[in-house]
Amino acid sequence: MALMLTNLPSLGDSALLVVNIITASTILTETLGAVATRFGLARAGELGQAVDNQERVSK
Repeated sequence: MALMLTNLPSLGDSALLVVNIITASTILTETLGAVATRFGLARAGELGQAVDNQERVSK
């Protein structure tokens, strides 16, 4: 949707600025969000729970 702004001549250079901001924020969210989620799961002690449950079922 942000790329559609580049077709509006009334926005001019502002459209390019908006596209760059949206692209940068998406990249940061996708990379830092995954790392933060893993960190949070590790602090909560929830990593490795699926393996433990599967071992209990097979015994």
